[in-house]
This record gives sequence, structure tokens and C-alpha cells, in this order.
Amino acid sequence: MHFGDLTSGTRAFINFSGDLLEREVPLLLPKEHLVVEVLERVLPTDSVVSACRKLVKQGYVLALDDYVHREEMQPLLELASIVKLELGSLRDDSQKQFFFHYRGEKCFVAEKLDTQADFDSAHRLGFHLFQGYFFSKPAIISGREIQPFNARLVKIVTELSREEPDYQAIKAIIERDVGLMYKLLRLANSAAYGSVQRIESIEQALLRIGLNEFRKWVYLMILMDIQAPGKNLELVKSCLVRGKLMEEIARYPSESQGEFAHFLTGLFSSIDTLLSRPMADLVKDLPLPTGVRSALLGERNDLRTALESVIAYERAEWHTVELSDLFCRVPVGEFMSAYFDALHWVNQIG
Repeated sequence: MHFGDLTSGTRAFINFSGDLLEREVPLLLPKEHLVVEVLERVLPTDSVVSACRKLVKQGYVLALDDYVHREEMQPLLELASIVKLELGSLRDDSQKQFFFHYRGEKCFVAEKLDTQADFDSAHRLGFHLFQGYFFSKPAIISGREIQPFNARLVKIVTELSREEPDYQAIKAIIERDVGLMYKLLRLANSAAYGSVQRIESIEQALLRIGLNEFRKWVYLMILMDIQAPGKNLELVKSCLVRGKLMEEIARYPSESQGEFAHFLTGLFSSIDTLLSRPMADLVKDLPLPTGVRSALLGERNDLRTALESVIAYERAEWHTVELSDLFCRVPVGEFMSAYFDALHWVNQIG
């Protein structure tokens, strides 16, 4: 896997200590996909400034993390294109004066935004980029009841949940949705299913894909259908990666629930955030296995434990990761390989 696959073609902000900067470690990574983030504890020694100057000269983008302005930091500030500030730091008059002075010259990132009020304040002040757990938390909106999921897709998964699904009924639902039929035929004719003879009917598509893959695909379409253009793309991607990753780790011993249940748990782990509604309301609208529903509601089971371990890994909460039963069973190298496979899969279906 290439570095660009990890970032989906965008730039990765990676922290570097003074020692790593002096040893020119950032030069090992492609400048097109990297922002060199200088940690707040790094002092602007001659060797650090020299290393940063070399990086900028070679086309690397430099960012200052958790920055608090002091005169001694000026050499690094002059080299940086991006400055990350905690919103609360602007309560200090000198820090606020610095922000307004350089706002037109530097790209400012507001860090650690935890609430809607934080985001609104940062936006009003003129920050350019925004970062914080606020963007992965649900904002519950009260008002009239709306149907959050595509009704046709829900009908299909409801039918698939029966002991003996009525495939004629499923076919009839798909035929009434031209967009859904197109997506299904495109999937069946994709390289992923080794298509040699062109698939031109719903019946052929279902046979080619198989029941298990078709069921997974329909749930995937439900998630993709609630994606708002330009607003929640990254959170949707996170859910897709979680779903695929959890499906992969379900193949290890001690997992009492199957791969499909793991996939669904990861896939719908943030639908409350995506739809700004309580999880308890949303799981009522989806025909989900009992174990998956319990895990999404926070009840303790193997699925919930695996989900929490994966989320801790995403957030680099290493203490939690070290204590996780999951990481005692899954070798680090194999977990990373599964994670890269999940990223690659998401890039392919995107």
C-alpha cells in the first residue's frame, strides 16, 4: 500500500519531535501527502530551524501544533504555513493579538472543539480549519419525525432477514429503483467478482454476488444513502473502515459472533452522529441482529468490546489499546495488515 492510499489522496498531519526533525525523518515521506507538524514542546534551536528550513525549501508544508506565541518562536513561525491553536488560548490578550495579526498570512486551525458553541466561536473569529471531537458527536435535533433510511433498502434487508427470503419480492423492489438496479449490476460486473460474461439481469446479479455479499451490500447502500455531500464524507469513511476492519478481526479465535455481525457493528457505529438522532431511535428502524443492536446501544458483548478497541486505536488511545483483550489475541502486524486492507477496500468502493 502506498502512503497516498492511507490518506485517500489528501494530506496527513504527522507529529515530529525535535530529534526526528534534526534526523530529517520527514524526508522519508512524500511531500505531496504530508504536513510536517512540529510538536509544541520543540524549541527553535539552530539545528531544528535549519532542518525545518530545508524541509520547506524542498516543498514540504510545515505546521506548528498547539502553538502559543512567544518571541523566541519567531524563526519557526516564519517557516510555517499552518498554525494550530486551542480556542481557549485566545483568552490571553497577547495570543489573541497574535492571531488577528497573522490571520491573513497563515492558515489557522482551531483545535479541540468539543461543542457547537466552540465551532461557532472559531468560525466567527475567522479560523480556516477546524478539529475536535465535536465533529464525531451526535447533535440531537428535536422536531417532526422523519424517515432516516431509504425505505426500499430497509424492505430488502427485512426480507433478507427472513428464514426463507422471497427473491421475487426483492427483485420487484430493485426494479422500481433505477439507481439501485444500476448500482447492483455495476457491482456484479466489477472485477471484484471476476466477471467474464456480462451480467444483465437482477437474477444473474444475485447469483453472481451470492446471498451473504448481497446482504452486506444492501446495508452498505443504506449507510452511503445518508451521506450528505461535502458534510460528513470523512465520518462515513470512518464507518466503512470500521466495518471492514471488524469483519477482518472476527476471523480470529474467541469471537463468538460472526463476521457479518462485526461488519454491521462497525458500519453503523456512528449513525447517531450522521443523522443527529439518538441511537436508540435509529436501531428501531433497521432490521439488525440482536447482538449488533445491543452493541450499538452500548451494552456489553464481544461486538461492543471489539468496536471500542477499534475506536481506541483510531484515536491513538494507546493505554486503552494495550489493555484491550482484542489486541492480546490479534498480533499487531496482522491487525495493521487488516487495517490497510480495510482502507484499500474503502478507496475501491468510493
